[in-house]
Amino acid sequence: MVTINYKNTENTENQDIVVLDSIDEIKYYENKIKYYKTKCKTNVKHMYNLGVCYHNINNLEKAFECYEESAYLKFAPAQRAVGYCYIKGITVEKSIVNKNIGLQWYILSASQGYPEAINYLTKIDKFDYLNESTEYLENLKNLNNEYENVD
Repeated sequence: MVTINYKNTENTENQDIVVLDSIDEIKYYENKIKYYKTKCKTNVKHMYNLGVCYHNINNLEKAFECYEESAYLKFAPAQRAVGYCYIKGITVEKSIVNKNIGLQWYILSASQGYPEAINYLTKIDKFDYLNESTEYLENLKNLNNEYENVD
C-alpha cells in the first residue's frame, strides 16, 4: 500500500488522504506520467495533467513545478493548484506571506472564470486573512523598531 494526499486533484480543497491499493494503480500513474511528459512541451493542459499525476504518486516537488509552469502560462486550473500549494504550505514554507501569494493565484484563476477558484474565494473568511496579515505587519514593525534601537 502507498499512501498519497489525494487521487483527484480537480477538487482538492476537501480531500482526505487515500491509499493506492495495488501495484496496478501505481503503474497506471507511472504510465500517465510517461505519456504526459511526451505531450507537455506543446500543451499547457498536459503540463498540468503531468503535475496531477506526480501529485497522485506523492511527488509533490515535481507536481508543483508542473503546476507552476502551467500557471505562468495562464492555465486557470494550474493557477488554482499553485494557490492551493502556497496556502497549504506544499513544497513552500507555510507562512502568511505564502498564504497571501496563494490567495493571489486563486484570484488569477477565478478571474478566468474557473469555478473551483471562485468557490474557494466565496467561502474563505476574508477577515481571517486580513487579521493574519495585520498581525504579520505589526510583528515586522516591532522587529524593525527593535533593530533601530540596537546600539
